[in-house]
Amino acid sequence: MKDHCYQRLFTFSLLTLGLMPCESIEPIAIQKIPITETEPANPPLSLTDPAFLQALEEATYREINQYRLSKNLPPLKLNPQISQQARIHSERMAAGIIPISNEDLEQRLKIISLSTPHQKGSENLATHNNNYSPVKATIKQWTDDPENRKNIEGKYDETGIGVAQNSKGEYYFTQIFIKEKPSIITRSPEIGNSLEPGENPDPLLSKSGQDGQF
Repeated sequence: MKDHCYQRLFTFSLLTLGLMPCESIEPIAIQKIPITETEPANPPLSLTDPAFLQALEEATYREINQYRLSKNLPPLKLNPQISQQARIHSERMAAGIIPISNEDLEQRLKIISLSTPHQKGSENLATHNNNYSPVKATIKQWTDDPENRKNIEGKYDETGIGVAQNSKGEYYFTQIFIKEKPSIITRSPEIGNSLEPGENPDPLLSKSGQDGQF
């Protein structure tokens, strides 16, 4: 009997549920939140791989020395400190911080003089968007210009090269040339190669009135 009552109640529950009105489900509106891209505080001055720019610097250095050798001129020594100043100048021009000019060359030479004392210095600049042969395009610009060619063929000992590229793909080349100052301490021709102590006195001590004996 109890089972029969439970069965009737269960059937009534189903009928009651079947008589309930169906409510339509409203679609949920999804709010679109705009995504804003924040630029870095210090955007890179060049979009090119630094290793690639360094390869351009080294290739330019080799081409310049090849040109000097073709004119029977001694090769230039690559100086990292000079290259650093040249690179900073190229990066500032590429970033639009300064115009394309030899602006503040004297300041760069003063900084270089802290590590490399020199008599004189000069600078070549080039800019273009030749992505196929950037080094050759730079060398052509310089050798076609009388002032730049004069610097390349000048009586210099050391050099430094810096290359940068902006977001438009334009290259900026800077090359600084340095004529070193002669060393204060020079080897006197009268000093021999004797191994006997006291026979080769210090020339600086001799000039100051001492004979180099202690």
